[in-house]
Amino acid sequence: MKLDLKPVPEFRRAVFQDKEELWQIIHPIVQEGGTFVFDPETDQESMMAYWLDSDKNTYVAEVGGEIL
Repeated sequence: MKLDLKPVPEFRRAVFQDKEELWQIIHPIVQEGGTFVFDPETDQESMMAYWLDSDKNTYVAEVGGEIL
């Protein structure tokens, strides 16, 4: 039996233009006080400055131009 695995996500390095989608993913986790060590009240600008800084390796998975 042949499996149809399409669409296949594309993994790429996150760029500044991804900030809104990244925020939608990261914010609920941080706000809950879960996995990350950030203050739950950290603002979007500070959070994206951290995750998109040149010393970080932040990646996104994308299908059809939409970040998953």
